[in-house]
Amino acid sequence: MQAWGTLTPLKRPESAHVTRRSKIPGGELHNLQPRRIDLRAAVSNCSSATPATLPPWFVNIFGNNFDGAFLVKKTLQTFYGVGPTLSRQIMARFNLHKTMKLSELQNQQVLDLNAYLSTLKIENDLRRTMRENIARLREIGSYRGRRHAMGLPVRGQNTKSQIQTSRRLNRVERKA
Repeated sequence: MQAWGTLTPLKRPESAHVTRRSKIPGGELHNLQPRRIDLRAAVSNCSSATPATLPPWFVNIFGNNFDGAFLVKKTLQTFYGVGPTLSRQIMARFNLHKTMKLSELQNQQVLDLNAYLSTLKIENDLRRTMRENIARLREIGSYRGRRHAMGLPVRGQNTKSQIQTSRRLNRVERKA
């Protein structure tokens, strides 16, 4: 897994390399492009991924490690169930600027974000709830449940043409 990092650690991992360098008349080498850092090598000893063992430019939010150069808004949107509106509301709740980066967060702000995200129904909790709702619709034999079971559009779309997306997205294993 490769990522472009604008923050540089105090000690550069062995796998990090400069993509393009130029020689300046003074004899020094200067970077013209950001360094490419192999994240697996940088976090090789961090299998438990606790904040104490992470490199200094990483931030642990809701059990996931993120590069400090990422925007807080985009990082929140990577979680299933958190879209642009909810991420904006979360940032307003904690008085975070819309262009704030993860590296600018203080430790207490990260802890508050983690605590608030744990109260929301996101990621696996939301997926489980949606799966249970579809299973309930199928059990009671409703029209929507039957449409889910057949892999057809559920919300009244036309089926004469262009239903391949819904066939792919609504596919649920049929009971034999």
